Amino acid sequence: MKIWNKEIIEEQMTLLEFIKDKVVISGGFAWHIISPPHIENRLLHDHKDIDIYVFPNKFMELITFLKEKGYKKTRTKYDGIDKDFYRYIKYEPKIILDVFVKEIPFIEVKGFNIVEPKFHLSLYEKTQTSKDCIAVKNAIKLIEKGISLIDHESLIDE
Repeated sequence: MKIWNKEIIEEQMTLLEFIKDKVVISGGFAWHIISPPHIENRLLHDHKDIDIYVFPNKFMELITFLKEKGYKKTRTKYDGIDKDFYRYIKYEPKIILDVFVKEIPFIEVKGFNIVEPKFHLSLYEKTQTSKDCIAVKNAIKLIEKGISLIDHESLIDE
């Protein structure tokens, strides 16, 4: 079983702790936070980057914070296509932050703003790419049955 680097995940979570009042967490880290405590293997959640939606009125505050912490804006293939998307990267260790400037529906989970799960699943048709992860596949089944996702064991177990 391949696992994600625990120290990098801890650093990513520390960053999210610092910016949690400015953003809604999406992607693999949303599933990570919703899930019960677990060892982060590569089939559960995608941790190659952090996907966030920043509240538009908090965007400049977030960017100032990221620059102070050594993050640099990086060009992507989406530049010029999506005017509300920005990628910031810090090296040592490498942390990639994909920032979308947009208000979206969210819920509070464990002190973090997390994309509302039904809406989150709809993103896999557009912007998210990890629709084959265990958490996503099992979240679809749980939502169809009207079962809460928060700390549900099936999010970390096939």
